[in-house]
Amino acid sequence: MPRYYFDVKDGPLLADASGLECRDDEDARDKAKVIAEVIALDAPARGGTRGLVILNEEGNEVAHVPIAGSPE
Repeated sequence: MPRYYFDVKDGPLLADASGLECRDDEDARDKAKVIAEVIALDAPARGGTRGLVILNEEGNEVAHVPIAGSPE
């Protein structure tokens, strides 16, 4: 299975060094939505925009998922 990386963009970029195996881009988006919900619960927004940038194994951006509480 391909590996996807879920970088948090909250001003500075917090890179995901290990990633997760996902079936395809859609599965990666589904996992990103869950990750975004957990981040929103654990670390409320401090203002500004934040979200998850999903990258495939080649480093290409597949999607961007906003984190709740962010004005995106």
